[in-house]
Amino acid sequence: MIIKCIENTGKNLPVEIKNVKGYSENTTFETITINKLYNVYGIGFYNNNFWFLICEDHYDDNYINYPIYMPSILFEIVDIRLSYFWTVRQKKEDMQTILEFGMKEILYEDGFYFRILEGAAKEVDFFKKYKEKIDKEIFYQQGY
Repeated sequence: MIIKCIENTGKNLPVEIKNVKGYSENTTFETITINKLYNVYGIGFYNNNFWFLICEDHYDDNYINYPIYMPSILFEIVDIRLSYFWTVRQKKEDMQTILEFGMKEILYEDGFYFRILEGAAKEVDFFKKYKEKIDKEIFYQQGY
């Protein structure tokens, strides 16, 4: 899946996101660029909103930085194809069924994503390999 950034401020964020994450009308998402394309490594659902797992502009593959979930409202979908490497998790929330997509370990292993954020070597290496597979897959799908 490929998305394009269409907004990088808090101006149009839903109230639920502003309240939970501490974002406001004045928030600026400086790590994403309007009109830039991003590969999606997962789709999460949190506080009645979908979030795309992406590597922002400053991601450098050396893991000084890390993948992050960004509010889906900041993007438009350019290529809807889901990755072959994704798995799905079904969960119930507020009397509705939600599907989340992405790396099995992030979806099903408690704390896996947070260990990536903390720089845990095993999890970081695992994500880098996962990212590489998806990037190659997207590159191939685009006919390059």
